[in-house]
Amino acid sequence: GGATDAVDAEHAERSLRLGLADLLAGSGRESLLEPLTTLMSAAFDRASVAIEAGGNRKDYEAAIAALIDGLGASPSR
Repeated sequence: GGATDAVDAEHAERSLRLGLADLLAGSGRESLLEPLTTLMSAAFDRASVAIEAGGNRKDYEAAIAALIDGLGASPSR
């Protein structure tokens, strides 16, 4: 139900934040943690909606993986 969904969403966001913090550690981009957490969370939500509407799950998984890989790359500036 609603309360369980809220707890699940909170846990998912906390896990996402921890993973991104790990990825950004030592990159000089640690200050972007909160906005990146918000943006990636939204990307997961939109992908879920698109998949439910008939989008190809593997394509969305690959696209999100590409985004995350990009975050781990050296900053261009």
